[in-house]
Amino acid sequence: MIGFDNKVFHILCVDDTPTNLHLVKNVLDKHGYKVTVAQSGAEAIAYLKTNHRVDLILLDIMMPEMDGYEVCRILKGSTAK
Repeated sequence: MIGFDNKVFHILCVDDTPTNLHLVKNVLDKHGYKVTVAQSGAEAIAYLKTNHRVDLILLDIMMPEMDGYEVCRILKGSTAK
């Protein structure tokens, strides 16, 4: 979706279920958002280390290895001043 000052909002979707990612990506794409998907918390964190311009993160809480709460703790820690 084009927002303020003709900016296209960038959404990162994180889910371990490919069907969920496909569905959310298709819906958001149709509305003009830039969508990036990650299939794990580790993949999302790796992406965010090199791509800091994400406007919103849609994050699954129940994922194997690293759940959504752990991803939030890591992201909060990396932005704490």
